[in-house]
Amino acid sequence: MDAIIELTDGRWAAIEIKLSEDKVQKGVDSLMRLKKKAQQNPAARNHDPEFLAVLVGRTSMARRTPEGVYVVPATCLTA
Repeated sequence: MDAIIELTDGRWAAIEIKLSEDKVQKGVDSLMRLKKKAQQNPAARNHDPEFLAVLVGRTSMARRTPEGVYVVPATCLTA
């Protein structure tokens, strides 16, 4: 996991960063493993993530995978 965003009210999100499109599925798989781990730990009382995302250096478009993970090109991020 490259980044976890956690708010004071317990909401959280996770982001994987990959350089190219051919690594996106590896990032999705990693995020899904993290989500499953968080759900299986009853002592932690974790909520489901607000979102899961793979930030990609080069890809043709932003999209959402069948697993519900957002794939976002870095070029979509602006200040």
